[in-house]
Amino acid sequence: MGTGEPTFTIVMPVYNRAACIDEAVASVAAQTRADWELWIVDDGSTDGSAERIDRWARRDGRIHALHQAHAGPGAARNAGVRRGRAEWLAFLDSEDTYFPDAVDRFATFLDAHPDVSFVYGYRYRMDADGAVTYLTGTFQDRPTDGADLFGGMFLWHPCVCYHRWLFDAVGGYDERLRCWEDYDLYLRISRHTTFHPLGAATGLRRAPARLARRNGAGRRAEAHILRRYLRGLTGADRPDPRRVNRRLAQVYYRGGRDCFRAGRFDRARRLLAISQHYAPALRTGALAVASQLLR
Repeated sequence: MGTGEPTFTIVMPVYNRAACIDEAVASVAAQTRADWELWIVDDGSTDGSAERIDRWARRDGRIHALHQAHAGPGAARNAGVRRGRAEWLAFLDSEDTYFPDAVDRFATFLDAHPDVSFVYGYRYRMDADGAVTYLTGTFQDRPTDGADLFGGMFLWHPCVCYHRWLFDAVGGYDERLRCWEDYDLYLRISRHTTFHPLGAATGLRRAPARLARRNGAGRRAEAHILRRYLRGLTGADRPDPRRVNRRLAQVYYRGGRDCFRAGRFDRARRLLAISQHYAPALRTGALAVASQLLR
């Protein structure tokens, strides 16, 4: 992979991230490898993020600013990909940061494995107080596929790089989704390729405190995505029904638990009932009883 035209298009959606956008963009600008372009897509921010993005675009010719009305993270990423020129795609959320050698690690691996179209590493997690948790990578010892991904999400934006043809083959992000849109995309991509581990951490991911995680909406969206993925599988490609039931029961149970902790007891009961429908033996009884008592 040479220089000149960009080899990598990095896309960063931004919505009201003035407090952390500079750190995220600076981590791209500090890459030890230079053959990249960064498309920062402001998704209708109102907190000064747009002005910060424009300053970065004036400072570095590889950095481009794109502004649009608020349409969600999937629409923002799609817009950045459409504007990008490179054949390899990478993504960084505006609250996350790359390590300085992230792009170089992608390039080195892809140069050594010309038959690979999707590579992934892993990330460390940074809490709200700045404390870093040094996580070990999931599935870093072998290539993975849709069956592995169905069991749980392990592909995160600061850690993945894949060929543009995969993005085009599945039609990009589903712009209707406001959470788990990346999980949905990767499940669809898994029908076209396998995922190859990098064996290295490529960045820091902030642990968000999102409403979707507190009120169960995120888990309901996750279950919807899994069910939609299953509808597209036939024959031997479909997981064992017992595994499907366990997975969906797990997702609904976690959603019920989140709702219970948030004091949304009616919703907690509904989600726990769905969980027990999929796996009656799952231990949801204590939460179900507690939510009934606290009506």
